[in-house]
Amino acid sequence: MKARLVKLWEYLTTSYWLIPLIMIVIASTSAVLLVKLDRSTDLEPYRAYFFIFSGGSDSAGRVLSTIAGTVITITSIVFSITVVVLTLASNQFGPRLLRNFMDDKQAQISLGTFISTFIFCLIVLSYVRYGEGKTDFVPRIAVSISLILALISGLMLSFYIHHIALKIQPDMVLHEICQLLEEQIAEEMPSLDSSNEPIQDKAEELNLSKSSAVTMKSSGYIEIIDYDSVFQLASENDLIVRFRFRAGQFAVADQVLADVFGSEVDSKLVNQIRNAAVLSYHRTPVQDLEFSIGQIVEIATRALSPGINDSFTAITCIDRLGQEFGSIAMRPEMKKLLTDDKGKLRVIKHALSFDKLMDAGFSQIRQMSQTNIAVGCRVLESLRNVAEKCDSNDRKKSVLNHANLMNGMLLRNITEEHDRQAVESRHEMIKEIVQSSNSL
Repeated sequence: MKARLVKLWEYLTTSYWLIPLIMIVIASTSAVLLVKLDRSTDLEPYRAYFFIFSGGSDSAGRVLSTIAGTVITITSIVFSITVVVLTLASNQFGPRLLRNFMDDKQAQISLGTFISTFIFCLIVLSYVRYGEGKTDFVPRIAVSISLILALISGLMLSFYIHHIALKIQPDMVLHEICQLLEEQIAEEMPSLDSSNEPIQDKAEELNLSKSSAVTMKSSGYIEIIDYDSVFQLASENDLIVRFRFRAGQFAVADQVLADVFGSEVDSKLVNQIRNAAVLSYHRTPVQDLEFSIGQIVEIATRALSPGINDSFTAITCIDRLGQEFGSIAMRPEMKKLLTDDKGKLRVIKHALSFDKLMDAGFSQIRQMSQTNIAVGCRVLESLRNVAEKCDSNDRKKSVLNHANLMNGMLLRNITEEHDRQAVESRHEMIKEIVQSSNSL
């Protein structure tokens, strides 16, 4: 249930309709309430005040009609700008980056402001009564509020254009990706867990005699796995559940999602474990650290493609990867084992190792930059930064392995001695860091 709610929240927060819909409801309700307030309040003594609309019904109708017509025109322009921005973002950064633009709360609020102002004016306009004497009715408070909303809409238009101009810049896109990635790193690698020891994959080495397979009923990307509910089921039924998949991986129907060790497992329990894995047609950052890393890599590889050939954007991506992997290097491995209060093992996650994360972050960039000396040198510099922060020799060896591959690929394509020395000097720095830790 929790996993379904997380998926629903992910869907709602990355849509362009939720916040505007809420603002429309608020605007509609406010318009009706303000008109009722106008009917029950005698505003004649206050007409001299500048903030109270003092015109007649004809003036009120023209004002509301003008605001509504202007705002709906602005709204159509803003929607057109948004579509163009999404198209440019898809072409420049990749279609998987569109989620970041869809999750833009400032843009959603801007669109909601324009649409809700339009709806507010239409509702208030419907209450204006033309005539003389008692038949005439001007909702002065509501019309005054509509003028304020018109002013806010004008300011929001300026803000929206400024915001979009910043939003589409590569540096800003990378900054927002890294902000989300840092939150994921803190969540997935919070603290060292003494129970997080490696466990063999063979059931007999776990001293378990029986196992049941939980298979997939359909195909798709695993968006999220509700480990809490599985942990509770395993504790209540004295089981151990070992997952073969993690969030972000593509599962095919009839593949084994998890192995269940322990007593007899009925079909109801199997369905409950299966339903803990929520499938989707695409990947999301929820529980998927590799996805956010892949977003940075995608921007870098697109920048390095022959059609774009933008080394500066690629270098910025590499700098960001070095920053994030430096943070990962100082943390323990992802928590793989979940134990109950008595110390009994209940759930084994299919967690990402440091080696796998390094492959996800640097392999494709290395392959794309084998003839680009500037980018290759920056990769080696980032790897040096990661090596300096690694808390174990195994991790430093993993970093050195990527440095060796990068160094070899570059040297095979470099003829100038000066460039060869630049590459080799950076490679030697990494080797010295690893060798110094081995000698301790």
